[in-house]
Amino acid sequence: MDERVKKFWKRLSFTLCAAGMIIWLFAWSIEYEYIETLPRSPNPSIDRVYAYNYHGIVLWRSRAEKRTVDSLEYLSVFLFFGGALIAVLKCKVPLTVERPRTHD
Repeated sequence: MDERVKKFWKRLSFTLCAAGMIIWLFAWSIEYEYIETLPRSPNPSIDRVYAYNYHGIVLWRSRAEKRTVDSLEYLSVFLFFGGALIAVLKCKVPLTVERPRTHD
């Protein structure tokens, strides 16, 4: 494989993995904000009818809030593993690390 092409795939792989991590952190920050602000009981008048159990704390969120966080989490996983797959297939990054042999 040409060195320029290999460099392109490495950069693309790194960019996708980094974007996936950044988006996941953003989704996590939104969830953290929800923990502080969402009501602890359902409120159908403002569409807060979707239960969200966060480590034993039940929060009630709207369909739009649920869809936003879920979409960001799915996108982040897709980007991260897409970048990892490119690294393995195109850049020949090994999946395992060889350990040096020790002599007794």
